[in-house]
Amino acid sequence: DMQERLLSQIPHHDLLLDRIAGMLEIASCLDIPTGVCEQVPEKLGLTHPTIRNACAETAVFFEKKDFLPFLHRVWILGSVAIKFNTC
Repeated sequence: DMQERLLSQIPHHDLLLDRIAGMLEIASCLDIPTGVCEQVPEKLGLTHPTIRNACAETAVFFEKKDFLPFLHRVWILGSVAIKFNTC
C-alpha cells in the first residue's frame, strides 16, 4: 500500500518509492505480472503517482477494504491466476 496518507508516516519514503518504481519497471520489461493493492482509497488516497506511473500500463489495481489483501483470494494477473492463503 503505497498511498499518500500511509507514506507520510514512513521515514525516507522518497527512497522507498524510487526503489519500488525501479522494481516495477524491471518487472514490466521482463513481462512479469504485477498487482497493486489500495487500502480504502476513498479514505487513504490512491497509490502514489510515482508507483502508478511506473506500472500504469501493466499492473492490475485492486481495492481492498480489509487489511489482509491476500486472505482466501484469487487474483488474476495477466494470464496467471494466483491464489493467496494466509493464516
